[in-house]
Amino acid sequence: MVLIALVVLFAYFSFNKDDIARRLLNYTNTITAGELSFQDISLSPFIHFPQISISLNKVSYFDSKVEERDATRQAIITLEKLYLAFNLPDLIMDKFHVTGLIVEIEYFFVKQ
Repeated sequence: MVLIALVVLFAYFSFNKDDIARRLLNYTNTITAGELSFQDISLSPFIHFPQISISLNKVSYFDSKVEERDATRQAIITLEKLYLAFNLPDLIMDKFHVTGLIVEIEYFFVKQ
């Protein structure tokens, strides 16, 4: 039964990966003053088991929106990976309530 659930989960994520990434970015960028970006998204089902975990790769966060900053502005934080844990039903229903977090930091800028 667990194996069948994992297969269904991977199939759902594979078919909806781009849509999930777009919805997550839109949601995050509307509730923050800055802007989040990432290069890739993948499913990491066992990082926060029994919850589902999504891995964002090469994550950058800027303190302002792209329209409000010049091209030379550096991200205030760059992460190699960001693992976010969600309840699967919430994720499917566009409720991005993060229940767990693991961060692999690549670069952190402290503004004075």
